[in-house]
Amino acid sequence: MKKKKNFLFGVLVFITIVFLVVLLTPKEIQNDLFYDIKLGDWMRQHGIDLKDHFSFIPLAYTYPHWLFDILVSFIYTYFSFQGIYIFVMLSFAFLLFLIYKVSNRMNHGNKIISYVLLFLVSNLVKPGITARCQLLSYLLFVIQIYLLESFVQAKKKRYLAFLPLLSFILANVHGTIWPFQIVLYLPYIAEHVVYLIKKKKKIKVNVSAHKLYVADCSHFKFIYFYLFLSLLTGLLTPSFGIAYTYFIKIMQTSTVSLLLEHQPTVLIQNLSYLFVLIFLFLLFILTKTKIRLRDFLMIGGLVFMSFFAVRHILLFAVIGLLFVGRYLSDLVNEESKSTCFILYSYVSKPIVVFLLFALFLGIGIGSYHKKLSQPYFSENDYPVLAVDYIKEHLDYTKIRLYNNYNEGSYLLFRDLKVFVDSRSDLYTSAFNPGITIFDDYVQAYFDLSYEDVFEKYKITHVLIRKEDHLYKLLKKDSNYKELYQDSNFVLLQKVES
Repeated sequence: MKKKKNFLFGVLVFITIVFLVVLLTPKEIQNDLFYDIKLGDWMRQHGIDLKDHFSFIPLAYTYPHWLFDILVSFIYTYFSFQGIYIFVMLSFAFLLFLIYKVSNRMNHGNKIISYVLLFLVSNLVKPGITARCQLLSYLLFVIQIYLLESFVQAKKKRYLAFLPLLSFILANVHGTIWPFQIVLYLPYIAEHVVYLIKKKKKIKVNVSAHKLYVADCSHFKFIYFYLFLSLLTGLLTPSFGIAYTYFIKIMQTSTVSLLLEHQPTVLIQNLSYLFVLIFLFLLFILTKTKIRLRDFLMIGGLVFMSFFAVRHILLFAVIGLLFVGRYLSDLVNEESKSTCFILYSYVSKPIVVFLLFALFLGIGIGSYHKKLSQPYFSENDYPVLAVDYIKEHLDYTKIRLYNNYNEGSYLLFRDLKVFVDSRSDLYTSAFNPGITIFDDYVQAYFDLSYEDVFEKYKITHVLIRKEDHLYKLLKKDSNYKELYQDSNFVLLQKVES
């Protein structure tokens, strides 16, 4: 009977993951994918020379996520955008499966808690379900937590042996976020330090007086060695050590204040996250269940980070909620251990599994059928027709085109040299000394002081949106004439004097 219930519940978990993947994975791609594919194509043909080949100005480029670029380029070459869509769905499914399995290991097999986490994680991580290297980074982070927690429970060093390899993979798949892997070690190290202090008879540190406690973690000392190895393998990238310096450099640029994902979190605009934080706060102050010191530090640290940048909410979703799940499991075991057992018995019944399967199947088919008619990208978002015009009527290899930030990736995807694109780091002095392209773009686009910028870069053509304020100025400027316009974009040419 127990095996039958476990099997039926496993079927329910599988059905739920498929349902969430189909329902939440968007078909529409993000603009970064365009340059990822193009960069991958270049590297597959020419190798990595640490130079940019898509701006009309010579620049150096660090290729911080070269491995991901090659991967999506390969998929696109053989399977087009449909293949990338399926790749995102499979990656998201694997992420949810890992979260469920890791949660089960951390909360000692409380499958109901792990099942509920699937819905919480899916809701918070929706903005990250797309063909960007972040999705693979989350997978690597969850695997890291699995290895660390397996080591903690089993006290076997073989789990830690894989961590330096993870560090190497992450540094090459997504070097820009590599430092956060090191951050995930800190709660374990802090707990070990407190444990050592408590062992000293002359020093009293009673962290267990109210809510926090420290269990025996004498074996945590082995973590330091593998952390050191992870630091070494993180250096091994085409641009040696870029995983160490990228985050520091990017924080020194003006791009941080302008890009949405780097903006501080406004809780009223992230209601799901706000409700989770309120729930956690009430749970912590209204219950007597104690929490492990490392769990408290991990949850608190990720919440703290999320206030400084919206993108860190996703880190809390895939990592922080695993530790929240363990605390919930401990709470349920203290208050009413039979509650989850009763729920597990009910949802493991064939009729319940069948009804949920029918419900998820109906909603999933409806969602997928609706997506079938959707394009992978819209002509309203990208200058598809304008680029067609440029390639048919102009010598596009010789023009110097001013373009908007959001459309730059599509332009280079179509073999046009760009002024700027969403690789914001490339166009700053932190990564290319003396280069101020991003700041000059801001000056022309937002401050509308375009004359000096256009003269500085010898701009011959301008491709912008019709609703841009800059266009309202240019169409009154006798030095520029319109060559083409559609319902969304307009192409202007500088008149030769």
